[in-house]
Amino acid sequence: MECICGCGTQIERGLVDAHLQATSVALELLAWDKERTAGRIPREEAEAIDSLIHRGALQYRRLLDTIHAEREAAPLSEGEAWLDESLALRRDRQQMTEKSWIRKSGRLRLTEEEISMLDRQHPERSFSDRAAGSGAVAGPDASEADVAGQLERLRALHSDGALSDEEFAAAKRRVLG
Repeated sequence: MECICGCGTQIERGLVDAHLQATSVALELLAWDKERTAGRIPREEAEAIDSLIHRGALQYRRLLDTIHAEREAAPLSEGEAWLDESLALRRDRQQMTEKSWIRKSGRLRLTEEEISMLDRQHPERSFSDRAAGSGAVAGPDASEADVAGQLERLRALHSDGALSDEEFAAAKRRVLG
């Protein structure tokens, strides 16, 4: 089994659970970005959903760092908690969730085509980056604004205590390239 990020790394036996969780987080992020890009998130929920997406993206990065042995193994309980929160927020959204009377939780409603659009490095931007590139202003100013926005979100997460100093520094390095 190869790493979800597309790097070609073969997943070691001890990292299969982290890889499966990273895959689940990536698909949840893909679905939320699809909803956000389609404008189907009510204004009163936008801040909570944006926060969920940003925390999920950080969890995804932590899992990838664990898989690539760039940091100590991330506790899978954090990823499970994020997945549970995501499910709770999307459970009653028919356009996102296939209902099943057999299962407690609904399955994500994504087509094969939508799954093929997954940005394996940044699943939280799979649809929004495409939308920005399809006619919206996307020159150097847009790129600089995106970096500035990402850095501001990281600063906020760091000041809220969601990111340690080390996690903040690593995420900042990734954003700045």
